[in-house]
Amino acid sequence: MINTFILDAMARSFIKCCKGQRGYYCCEKCCVKGIDHERGMVLVEMEEAMRTDHDFLEKAANLMTPKNSDLNENDDEVDSHVVGVSPLFHCETQLVSKFRLDGMHLIDKSVSRRIFEFWKHEVGFFKLSNNPVKEISSQQLNIAEWLPTDFNRLPNNFEYVLKYSIKQQN
Repeated sequence: MINTFILDAMARSFIKCCKGQRGYYCCEKCCVKGIDHERGMVLVEMEEAMRTDHDFLEKAANLMTPKNSDLNENDDEVDSHVVGVSPLFHCETQLVSKFRLDGMHLIDKSVSRRIFEFWKHEVGFFKLSNNPVKEISSQQLNIAEWLPTDFNRLPNNFEYVLKYSIKQQN
């Protein structure tokens, strides 16, 4: 018996057949509708209804049945989180409570990148020069050979990460 699924956001949305992190109804735990803000999705409301395993499976089952013409066309706008039928649907897996959100991808990665962007590009006492950035990059690339083969994402060159994130902001 599987206790939990621990996947990053892209893998979770793929296996559950639900909206990804850029969809308006992207939250996997509640029914909040996101707002586009500076090329990202922001979830502002805090008092929305929580998602349940039963509701998720019901919405997936509704996608399997043909739609009646007398239904209101705006029904899909209410909450369009589920976009298909998951392969886990027939296994009677709980598609909300068995999936854990990954803190590394939700918080740590973004926060760390922004801290290093600040140190690299802000003028002041904490500005990183090119030598420490190159040292961090070389150490990240050196540990790649020691990672296990089942670790599917190898470390990136730190200089590339900084340049890529700055291009996305502009």
